[in-house]
Amino acid sequence: MKAIIFDLNGTLLDDYEYNIKAFQMVFERLGLSIPHERLDVLLGKPTSHIIEQVLQENGMEADYRALASEKVDNYMKITAGQDAFFPGVREILSSLKGSYRIGMFTGVTRKQVDTLGGFLDFFELIVAGEEAIKPKPAPDTLLYMAEKMGLDPKECVYVGDMPQDMTLARNAGMAAIGVENRMFSAEALFDGGATTVIKALGELRRLSLLRHSTKKIP
Repeated sequence: MKAIIFDLNGTLLDDYEYNIKAFQMVFERLGLSIPHERLDVLLGKPTSHIIEQVLQENGMEADYRALASEKVDNYMKITAGQDAFFPGVREILSSLKGSYRIGMFTGVTRKQVDTLGGFLDFFELIVAGEEAIKPKPAPDTLLYMAEKMGLDPKECVYVGDMPQDMTLARNAGMAAIGVENRMFSAEALFDGGATTVIKALGELRRLSLLRHSTKKIP
């Protein structure tokens, strides 16, 4: 493997509750009460697409991009002063960067990504939600990123926390590392197409296991 491409939310950022609340604040202002269970299955898609789908399900039309920007503003207010990164993320990325090229493909907006400031220096290439060629799990954006980095997709691995992330990677011909969390079990990630499932990002330092393994890292 020559490159590791990361998902952001739920993989590097432990911000599930913040994201759900930021979406719900948008919908509540529009008079809708959307339970987190409905939003759970939509997370990972571009922010504007999530808002569009929910509003259309409720017979409403709106400026979805403007509402996506409002959602990001809500998120920024909620997370102000918070360190939402999973423990040790910066150290892990720093240790990996010497051996692998690092990228990020996330469904959230560029505006939300840019709030991370200097943290983004870890990444050679970043594609945010509205910049994607097609939303996850279509492989187009990952294929573009591999091409942009001058790599064969087989030389890349995608790391994410959702079954659709695993399907995305497999669709692109990349190895897929699932990070098990409270939302998705190892079984769900394997069902999505994971090559390997880990419990914590620190296990990525043992990346050589990916070359032939289809079993969960102990």
